[in-house]
Amino acid sequence: MLLSFSTLVSRRAILCLLSSCTILHTPIAMPASKVQDKNGQEIHEGDYVFTRIRGGSHQGKVEKIVTDEEEAEKEDVKNPPKVIYKDQHGHRVAHNPGTLEKTQPDE
Repeated sequence: MLLSFSTLVSRRAILCLLSSCTILHTPIAMPASKVQDKNGQEIHEGDYVFTRIRGGSHQGKVEKIVTDEEEAEKEDVKNPPKVIYKDQHGHRVAHNPGTLEKTQPDE
């Protein structure tokens, strides 16, 4: 059976749509419950996180998790998802969740 190029393309598109092909499927927003640190642990508001940066580290309690563009605009951050917290010096920081690690606060 000889199929035309347009038939093959449309069949492939249908198969991709049915199988949630990642090429055609881009999620609009990531649910906050699915934000994970670099070790695969879910991050929630109130968790304590840290990241190494420029020879030091930022660490603090998560205040907010931004998951969509509208929320990002309100919080003045770019490219969600972002985890927002105040570091140990009181500076507001926003990091990609994949750069963070959940930890316990220093007592």
